[in-house]
Amino acid sequence: PAQALPSIYRQPAQTFPTSIRPTCSKSSFESTDEDSSIPPWPPEAVSPDTQALNLCVASTSREGVPREDDGQPMVCMICEDRATGLHYGIITCEGCKGFFKRTVQNKRVYTCVADGNCEVTKAQRNRCQYCRFQKCVRQGMVLA
Repeated sequence: PAQALPSIYRQPAQTFPTSIRPTCSKSSFESTDEDSSIPPWPPEAVSPDTQALNLCVASTSREGVPREDDGQPMVCMICEDRATGLHYGIITCEGCKGFFKRTVQNKRVYTCVADGNCEVTKAQRNRCQYCRFQKCVRQGMVLA
C-alpha cells in the first residue's frame, strides 16, 4: 500500500502573477489529526516549529530577474545569491532550487559534523548540506 506523504510534500501548487510588487506574509500551518500520524521525512529535518511558510510574490523585470521595489535584484532566501524567482514557495537562486529538489526527490538524509548551525551563504552553501536543507525547510520551501 502507498504511504501518505508528509504535509510538506502535499501542499498545493501555487501560481503567482509575476507583475505585482513583492508582498510577504507568514502563516503557520495548524497540525491536524491526519498530519500527526504521518512521520516527517527526514525525521531530523522537520520539527513542529519549522512549519511556517513564507509566501512571497515578486515583481519581475524585463530581463526576467526578480527585483525589489527599488530596482535591486532580489536575493535568495537561503544563501543570499542572486534569486531567479519563486521556487517551491520562496524566492531562491537556481542552486538552492536544484539542491532542495534533489534532496527531496532522492530522499537524501544529511548530517552536520558541527553543531547544526553552519553558515549558509553563497560561498559556504556547499560545505554543510544538512544545515542548507534545514534552512530550506525553515524558510518554507515545500515540494508541491
